[in-house]
Amino acid sequence: MKHSNWLVMAIMAVAVIFAAFTVWPQNDAPPTVVETRYVPSDSISKDAFEEQRYRADIAEIKTATLEAQRDWYALIMAVLGILVTVVILIFGFRFGRQAVQEAKLEAEREISGYRKDIEKTQGDARATLEKAKELVADIHRDHKTVKELMPDFNPDKPPENEETRRSIRDIAQEALKKHRKERTADDYRALIITASIDKNWSKMEQRAAAMGYLLADDCNDEELAFAIFNRAYALGELNQFREEIDCYNDLISRFGNSEVLIMQRWIAAALVNKGVAQGNQQPPDIVGAIASYDEVVRLYGESDNPALQEQVAGALFNKGVAQGNQQPPDIVGAIASYDEVVRLYGESDNPALQERVAGALVNKGVAQGNQQPPDIVGAIASYDDVVRRYGESDTPALQVGVAKALFNKACAYALQGTVTKTIEALNAHAERLGHLDCEKIANDSDFDNVRDRPSFQKFLRDHDCQS
Repeated sequence: MKHSNWLVMAIMAVAVIFAAFTVWPQNDAPPTVVETRYVPSDSISKDAFEEQRYRADIAEIKTATLEAQRDWYALIMAVLGILVTVVILIFGFRFGRQAVQEAKLEAEREISGYRKDIEKTQGDARATLEKAKELVADIHRDHKTVKELMPDFNPDKPPENEETRRSIRDIAQEALKKHRKERTADDYRALIITASIDKNWSKMEQRAAAMGYLLADDCNDEELAFAIFNRAYALGELNQFREEIDCYNDLISRFGNSEVLIMQRWIAAALVNKGVAQGNQQPPDIVGAIASYDEVVRLYGESDNPALQEQVAGALFNKGVAQGNQQPPDIVGAIASYDEVVRLYGESDNPALQERVAGALVNKGVAQGNQQPPDIVGAIASYDDVVRRYGESDTPALQVGVAKALFNKACAYALQGTVTKTIEALNAHAERLGHLDCEKIANDSDFDNVRDRPSFQKFLRDHDCQS
């Protein structure tokens, strides 16, 4: 409405100016005069003629006066028109500026409304983005569940925590929905671990082989090592020892010189397992197995990393077993290997290493008893060393080791024919286990020397064992 009023005033100003110019004399128009013609006549007197001429002059003066008045009137009208136009323009500009200001305020109000809508939309978008980020983080956490909760996955020791197992199974189920070429290294990690938990060694071997083949150019060294190692392990469980050894050799040839800790751990475990596979071949390759165990000690024997120390202890322990299985048995070499375990890790407070030390001492006692002639005194000393070191431990695995040492100690005393000490060792053994293993006593020929002794018969009856 304001804009239309301004337009009307502008039209009126133009009309006034136009009116003023219509009464303004044009430069090329002839001047307006009243012509008087002198007409001599014989019938008019001289006085009359003068009178007529006077009147003509008066008329001419009046005409000139009228012309001058009309010029001034036109000038006044023109000036008035210009003034009106200026006034209208001033008011138009003023009101126009006010209209512009009001329009600006209105636009700002609209913009403010739009800005609020935009801010609300941006807020909603940010909230949606945060939710998306949380979902992505959840996905990443899922991936980390496999990689972080099981960074040291050992097929011998699958995850015991049920929640961890369930999480890994969920990831494996999602991985199965994907095409093989779309699966990530972590997808295959979940699939391999799930197969290991289920002891489905065939699927484990297939999935590990697929991971190593399909992701060979995309995964990192640790992921490739994971694939090769677990395929080798599955092949071993399938009794395909030659193929298992080939896989371990592939892993060792690729990464055997790595200085990265995680890769060294894979290599150490591969060498230990390779030695086991060599011992399980038909015919067994005992010499090759001992060489594999020696390589572990050579590479990592001086390491202070607990995981590598555990592999070294395992290699030395297995080496002692292999030496005892040689034909003829290398009893002295076996005892030396067990002594090396004790020397390196006998003072360790690492439960895994303590378990190895206890096992090495028990096996050392057995080896001493198998010497020719048997070193029964030395065997009993080895068993006593186990009890001395770990008899007060509440670690279940160490208690099992102590119970085994006490049973073997009873066997050693029985071989000597010492009934009282045999019964004392068996009572201590039963106390550790919570019961006496009557069947084991009945089937062990080491007790033949004391089996018919009255005191031993009474001991068996007191524990509800048939003599």
